[in-house]
Amino acid sequence: MKRNPNAQPPLSAWSIALSFVLYGGIMGLCYGAIMSSLAVGLATGALAGALFTGILTLFTVLMSNKMERDMPADALYAGPANHRVGRLKTDGGT
Repeated sequence: MKRNPNAQPPLSAWSIALSFVLYGGIMGLCYGAIMSSLAVGLATGALAGALFTGILTLFTVLMSNKMERDMPADALYAGPANHRVGRLKTDGGT
């Protein structure tokens, strides 16, 4: 079966690691400051980062599979169907 050229590319390891480090780091700093403990901050930050990254990755994979399945191969554009006409009016598309 031919792959749909309009399908979203799969997640890269870089984006997964970046979301883990950024979210886990920020949450770890917040939890550490709240609890006044570096160990608690590191542990909860790692846990929060792992949970967030896992849920985000699962959601992205499920949605990209759905989009790939529902999108015709001859589609010219994959995205929102509205475009702005002037300042206030938007025209719907299909």
